[in-house]
Amino acid sequence: MSLKQAIRLHEQGNLRGAELEYRRVLAGDAGCHEALHGLGLIMHQNGRHELGISLIGKALELYPGAADYHYHLAEVLRAAGRCDEAVPEYREAIRLAAREADYYFGLGNALAELGSDTESVQAYQQALRLDPEDAELHNNLGNGLAAIGDIERAVEHLRRAVTLSPGYAEAHHNLALVLEESGSLSEAVGHARRACEVSPDRAEALANLGRLLDRSGDTSGAVWCYRKAVERAVYDPALLASIAKKLRMAGYARDAAGAYQAAIEKEPANPVYRAGHCHCLIQLHRFAEAEAESRRALELEPDCPAALGTLAVCLQTRGRFDDAVELLRLALRRDPTLTEAAYLLAANGGYDVSDGELELWEHFLDSPELSSEKRCHLHFAVAKAYERRGRYDTAFRHFQQANGIKARLYPFDARRHGEFVERIMATFTPDFFEQRRDFGIDDARPVFVIGMPRSGSTLVEQILSRHPDVSGMGEHPEMREIMRELPGLIDDGRPAPECCSAVSAELSRTLARRYLASIAEPGETAVRICDKMLGNFLRLGLIALLFPRARVVNCVRNPLDTCVSCFTQDFAQGLRFTTDLEHLALFHRSYRALLAHWRHSLPLPILDVKYESLVEDLATVSRELVEFCGLPWDDACLDPHLGQRDVATASVWQARQPVYTSSIERWRRYEKHLGPLIDGLREAGIVDAA
Repeated sequence: MSLKQAIRLHEQGNLRGAELEYRRVLAGDAGCHEALHGLGLIMHQNGRHELGISLIGKALELYPGAADYHYHLAEVLRAAGRCDEAVPEYREAIRLAAREADYYFGLGNALAELGSDTESVQAYQQALRLDPEDAELHNNLGNGLAAIGDIERAVEHLRRAVTLSPGYAEAHHNLALVLEESGSLSEAVGHARRACEVSPDRAEALANLGRLLDRSGDTSGAVWCYRKAVERAVYDPALLASIAKKLRMAGYARDAAGAYQAAIEKEPANPVYRAGHCHCLIQLHRFAEAEAESRRALELEPDCPAALGTLAVCLQTRGRFDDAVELLRLALRRDPTLTEAAYLLAANGGYDVSDGELELWEHFLDSPELSSEKRCHLHFAVAKAYERRGRYDTAFRHFQQANGIKARLYPFDARRHGEFVERIMATFTPDFFEQRRDFGIDDARPVFVIGMPRSGSTLVEQILSRHPDVSGMGEHPEMREIMRELPGLIDDGRPAPECCSAVSAELSRTLARRYLASIAEPGETAVRICDKMLGNFLRLGLIALLFPRARVVNCVRNPLDTCVSCFTQDFAQGLRFTTDLEHLALFHRSYRALLAHWRHSLPLPILDVKYESLVEDLATVSRELVEFCGLPWDDACLDPHLGQRDVATASVWQARQPVYTSSIERWRRYEKHLGPLIDGLREAGIVDAA
């Protein structure tokens, strides 16, 4: 009677009562295999897998022909991480009872965990023949098919899983992953959303939705998901670090730093997390802290490739290029897949990539070890090396391959961007500013340096920051953050930029003070503070509301040189429009159109600084620049490369060199490859190149 009572209690979920009854049975009959088996399962259910394995093993010694004992022993072995021992137990259970779908399902799971994907798929297929309407089976078979590269059939089975069980969050999550791989990005986003709706506290699902939104160009939505995922991933440092990297790449260095810090709190001895944190600190211009964090990582693991790489970046920002080169070469010896280090070497104008290094990099491009992003970095590195050798056709081929990878990872929505620019121009009219003449604060310190990337902005900032009355902030993200948060702050149902119409005079002053607090240290005495976040040309309307006495410096360069320089640069945050020549032409056209609009509508002074004029007559143009900023002349501005300020920019090496003119007309090296760019610019009357 006691054994029946134990089994009944077990089936009812009363594990404590069932355990007492099983033990009572075994006290009277130590050879009762049913009680040994049942007690073993309870130990497993309580997380005591090893004891469960021992008890079920004893039951099998007494009754070796029980298929369900073999199956349950296999399940507990798998739960204990002993999949290699579980597989033969599943196979024995199947031999004894070949019509049980669960046995094949368990075998498939164990084989999948062992990496035997083809055998795993075969086991799942056998299980489905016995139970064709099981959603979990379709889900796991879909995952297995995806693992062996059969994406079409993977999609088929995962679709079946969510049809059979519409609230199956994991299946929606997995379907999103394979749809993305098949190229159906918008549909992938839909299933990722559904996974989050069904399971809103699942950090992995939120992180995946964020990543897909990021790829789709919805950065604000992506960051919202990432932030929520960080809140829910507090006990998963690996996931925290993964989300932190995505936040950093999206340009949210502050959020990323917080996520890395949370990961480090859980695993303080993990040097890779500290290296990632270092990258965030560099983006936040906290260079001394960044270097200290890299050195802490190397104390934990002296040969950590990621930490060697981040320390090299820190040293580059301080102009210590030779020391950085040694660290980058060491990092690559430790980890050849750290292709970011190869790119930094190739982009260092003072370092000549050897023939041996170039040959090794080209060979490594075919390695299955490389992710798409790492292969992208390496193509850029190889392209830079060939460019230095004057082999421009070969270089351009690698630039194209690198940008092709990046375009697939982060597509640019040209139509959406064009509509956004039109909405900016429709919102910020002369009347808009006339009605808000008393908005913002009376502070003339901010100087906003804007323009296309690679248009000479670093040189402009270096000239200004050499002046004793100027503080250079580099590419400061705060105005972008304010614009992204504005719809939520106003909450009138309109997106940016239209919601700017609802900004009150009081809010404009609050936001202006917030911006100043982010760029000016306590006790800051600078007369001017230079922010060279180039994309602020999209936000000049908001800037004028906050700072009616601000100055705007627009960096201008030959459009072909600018666009070619963008196309051949591996931007750390992947400016999406730079990966395609047609998109570069479209973006440049929209930038020119918006600047023309600002000149007509904006109540702020705008000075054009032409790169070619600046490098050919540094003294004259620098004086015009300093005068525009309302400052007395200082001869230190004629030696911009001698500044001691740390520099974190794509042109970090060039920023430390004396002014040179060799980049003028660089586009002609690649002229025969630039048809889409030249045609796109010519149509808008921007160039008249033949």
